[in-house]
Amino acid sequence: MDLITARNEPGSGWTLRLRKHALAVDPDPEAGGTDRGPSPVELLAASLGACVGMTVEAWCRARGYADGPVTVNLTYVKGDLPRRVTRFTLDIELPRDVPASKHALIKRLVHGCPVHRTLETPPDIEVEVG
Repeated sequence: MDLITARNEPGSGWTLRLRKHALAVDPDPEAGGTDRGPSPVELLAASLGACVGMTVEAWCRARGYADGPVTVNLTYVKGDLPRRVTRFTLDIELPRDVPASKHALIKRLVHGCPVHRTLETPPDIEVEVG
């Protein structure tokens, strides 16, 4: 298991460190942040979009569909009670040579990406304070 560290950097929001990468995370000014980076909820949505895109792209590549990129456009809706994301909407653009007869299969394939599966069956979360 790789260690991911989230740390508040005084005056500049939060920094995530994972493997050799550092990523700024900060809410937009309306939520009290400085917009130095995406918010945690935006990262969650982006993770779903990237995972779905990589899954679909690998399927297309393995079958020789290469007339254009795979693009995932994603939106989400947040609810208030409890505060959480209540809906993700994904619009997947496929290479032009993918036949329409494969679209239903691709919709089923999307459910197999690890992030989608995790959101469907949430993991246990253990918290240690020390």
